[in-house]
Amino acid sequence: MEQYQAQKASEETFAIWPENARALELFLALGTQWRTSLVPVQGGFFRHVDGLDYQAAEAVMRIDCDRNRKDLFSRLRIMESAALEELNS
Repeated sequence: MEQYQAQKASEETFAIWPENARALELFLALGTQWRTSLVPVQGGFFRHVDGLDYQAAEAVMRIDCDRNRKDLFSRLRIMESAALEELNS
C-alpha cells in the first residue's frame, strides 16, 4: 500500500516554472468558467467544451490587479488549448 501511495504521489507531482505560476493560478480559478455547447450526435447529444469565458478571465485579472495581463492571458490560452484537446477527446 505504501508503495502504491508513493507512486501515486509521484505521478501527481510536477514542477511549475515561476513564470507560469500566476497563469496556473488563474487557470485553476477559472475552473467553473468553461463555455460548453451541445452537439447533436446519433442517438443524442455530445457536450463539447468550447473554451474559457474570457470575460471572467479578465474580471479575475482585474480583481487580482495583475499588471502584465497580455502575457498572462497568452499563457492562459496555451493552457486552455491543451485542456481543450483533453476535454474534447
